[in-house]
Amino acid sequence: MEPRTIQTASRAASVMNSLRAAAGSIRRALPRGSLLSESAWERRHKAIVVLLWLHVGGLVAFTLLRGMGAWHAVIESLLMAVPALLASYPRLGRALRSCAASFGLVTASAVLVHLSGGYIEAHFHFFVVLGILALYQDWAPFLVAIGYVVAHHAVVGVIDPAAVFNHADARVNPVLWSMIHGAFVLAASSVSLITWRD
Repeated sequence: MEPRTIQTASRAASVMNSLRAAAGSIRRALPRGSLLSESAWERRHKAIVVLLWLHVGGLVAFTLLRGMGAWHAVIESLLMAVPALLASYPRLGRALRSCAASFGLVTASAVLVHLSGGYIEAHFHFFVVLGILALYQDWAPFLVAIGYVVAHHAVVGVIDPAAVFNHADARVNPVLWSMIHGAFVLAASSVSLITWRD
């Protein structure tokens, strides 16, 4: 083997070792999640599911008050009711139930933003929901919520910007504004993660 090839291989191995060490440091610094006892998880989950069912009813009423019609209300409510039913079904297990509740609550946020015509104030609901979902102290439902927020804003923001944003710049540049919203969601989420430390 040529000396130059050996040097290149040595540098590559050194870089890989540095990356592995950095990844290990980050992994050790992150909270583990899933620290709740079964009884603590059950209490929190029950409260979160009740809150989700309250959103189903409340957003049906809001849809009707906005004059959008009964069918619109039914369709919007099903987007939250199906995850609420799944979250209520004990045989699914802890992880699936908490992810279903997470999906349902962030869907409630998305529906509220849609029904409001993209008002920025309605987006605050996402932040409240993320704080509530942090009560699970578990990565799975938290990542479902974060992924949903970013994907919702990017996809729906491109397809129908007026359903997500109520200002002209965001309607013209929905991907940019989706990334901005996503960055703030990640920042807010990182604050919640601090509370998971043992």
